[in-house]
Amino acid sequence: MLDDNGTFLIDLSKGASQKIGPYKVDVEAVLGEGSFGGVYRVKVLEESESGDIVHYYAIKKHKTLKPTGEPIEVQFQSLNFPDSPYFIRKYGHIDDGKHQKIEIFELGGKDLSELFQSGVLASKPGARAVVFRDMFHGVWRMHKDSFIHWDLKPENFVFSLDGNTIKIIDLAGASRKTTDAPLATRAWSAPEVIHKTDRLNYKDVILDEAADVYSMGLMLFRAKMGVKVDDLQSLTEKCCGMKVVHKSAEGLLQKTRAYVETLEDGIHKKEMLLILDMLAEKSARPSMEAIVKRWDRIHQGFGMANRIISDLLSVN
Repeated sequence: MLDDNGTFLIDLSKGASQKIGPYKVDVEAVLGEGSFGGVYRVKVLEESESGDIVHYYAIKKHKTLKPTGEPIEVQFQSLNFPDSPYFIRKYGHIDDGKHQKIEIFELGGKDLSELFQSGVLASKPGARAVVFRDMFHGVWRMHKDSFIHWDLKPENFVFSLDGNTIKIIDLAGASRKTTDAPLATRAWSAPEVIHKTDRLNYKDVILDEAADVYSMGLMLFRAKMGVKVDDLQSLTEKCCGMKVVHKSAEGLLQKTRAYVETLEDGIHKKEMLLILDMLAEKSARPSMEAIVKRWDRIHQGFGMANRIISDLLSVN
């Protein structure tokens, strides 16, 4: 388990069990694998005279592919994120410069993809209020420190292990404002990010926090109205002047504006107006700070400060 330089090597295959110093390390599950590498649920038993202590971690091993398809390891980005209940905490990393580059994280629960697909957030406004309260606060906390995530989507938000907080994951790609095309998932990207990725004549445009605001607007639209992900992507691509593949997305924003005008004042209309503002032109989008304050005002009668998510997924 030690290489020639005395560095510990960790077997991350599912079911692997090993003894490293006073620790017994068991790989319990593969949480996700892809071209980026893999994420694994790891149980660490620390043996001591006063009694054994059990820790759980998520370990992410990075890799990418050369043009030949041969795996290579990715260099770490070193970002000093503030400690926040809305971020999955990173404990450290191992980089022996030879065999493995892995990061060690606080273990989170399920991501939000199933919750978005289930329709619960559309049918239970109390759950939507508190889930998006945490999501908005987390992104605002990043923006306060001038970091932009670039790849906000339901899969990159997870429940805490107790189910009572939403946390942001996949922070490695975050950066400051940039003129470069960031790594992002097209279906959840802002128009300017797609322009930056696809069009060389867009190279001087500065990308900033507004890109995250747009992604959050798409997620709120999806959660509240059940809009299909394909239609959201086509909506954005139409804003970019691209040919729309999914015809049901044509005129979606215009139809939504017309629909909102027919609504009576209330929470539903206020949420829809917020969505339209978040999906506006880049310069017209509100900041995350303004969104957090507006969301709290919309739901002020609900008493969000005293409500937790586990209470709300089973009630209206």
